Amino acid sequence: MICVLITLSVLLLIQIFRYKLYKSSLALLYWAVVNSFVTPALYYSILNGDSYLGFTQSDYSLYLVFGLFFLGCLLIFNFVQIHYRNIIHQRIKKVVSFNGVAKYYSVILIVFVCGYILIFRNGLPLFQLFNSSSPLDSLERPDVTGALPHYFTVQTIASAVIPLFYFYFYSRRNWTKVQNLVYILFVVFFMTVGGNKGLLLYFFLFLWIYVWGMKVDWKIISSGAFCLFLYEMIMIGRAGFSSSLLNILGAPLRRFFVTQGAMMINRIALISKGYDFEDHYISADVFTYVFGQPGGSAPTFFAGDFFVRFGYAIGLILSVVIIMFLYLMSIEIDGYQKEKLHIQWYFYFLLYLLEMSTIDSGFIIRMIIMTGSLYVLSIDKCNYKIRYPKFKLVVKRRQ
Repeated sequence: MICVLITLSVLLLIQIFRYKLYKSSLALLYWAVVNSFVTPALYYSILNGDSYLGFTQSDYSLYLVFGLFFLGCLLIFNFVQIHYRNIIHQRIKKVVSFNGVAKYYSVILIVFVCGYILIFRNGLPLFQLFNSSSPLDSLERPDVTGALPHYFTVQTIASAVIPLFYFYFYSRRNWTKVQNLVYILFVVFFMTVGGNKGLLLYFFLFLWIYVWGMKVDWKIISSGAFCLFLYEMIMIGRAGFSSSLLNILGAPLRRFFVTQGAMMINRIALISKGYDFEDHYISADVFTYVFGQPGGSAPTFFAGDFFVRFGYAIGLILSVVIIMFLYLMSIEIDGYQKEKLHIQWYFYFLLYLLEMSTIDSGFIIRMIIMTGSLYVLSIDKCNYKIRYPKFKLVVKRRQ
């Protein structure tokens, strides 16, 4: 079965690079499926990995079947999308203008976040990290402990809406390289102050794909080095984390390429055991099961929680419906040019949540905040004229 999975993965990669789909707004969806079903399978089947082993061989086999299913869906949907776009081309003429409301709106939200940080600074992981009286292994995650009020709302503004502002103004301002670097550092600060190191990595991936043109230069190398440094600073000193060179280099790679799929398999394992999940926070239950103690979360591709809530059949149907909806959204979004970079970030953040979270009340609140912010930024005088190809009906007369 692993051979079939690898074959479908190769076909997907050929399709992506042949038609340059890696530049489309769906790039993160491709990565989410590969990262959830392919790289973990290679880790366990080829490299004989031994991390996160809370499942049986039958659980793993069922996981591979789901991997084949989702890879097949992407291949089919890509085929339909490619040929659809070859038939109907959207050529957009635009007049880019600046939205004056966006400036005031961004200032209000940034001041609000800064005030929150100032008031609750002692409970934020970034400040705890540099507090000499607090050892690294005593860092508390507000998303797990619930110690800070309205943490998720403020974290969404800091980690998702503020980057939305950045990309909006980036497309409309002629910043120098120094100015742009300063603004990126501000964005990085707001994204990391709450202890969220995962989205920061995906922020740099977004920059690399959609802004830096996927070039391997000092910007992407320094960004990767910074994310690695931040990961090690947070993890060193925690129980079970070895400070050996091999683990320092291997742990982030395993966390990035294996964990998502491993938590999917462990969900399948708990379902097969008839485990009684607490629906409000499935990831916490899976974390406790895998690591033997509470205090964290174990997110995975959104289909995993669907399996827990609705069973395999309905979970697969709902997953396919959502993926089809994402493809429809991408067709519209990809019609925009660089001036609508913030719209791509909005869609990218949606895909990030679907890969790293689940569709629950927290997901809905985050998307309401993002959608409302996107609407405010869209109150401008941009005019779009979409020209569709003209089809002529030719009737041949019989001789």
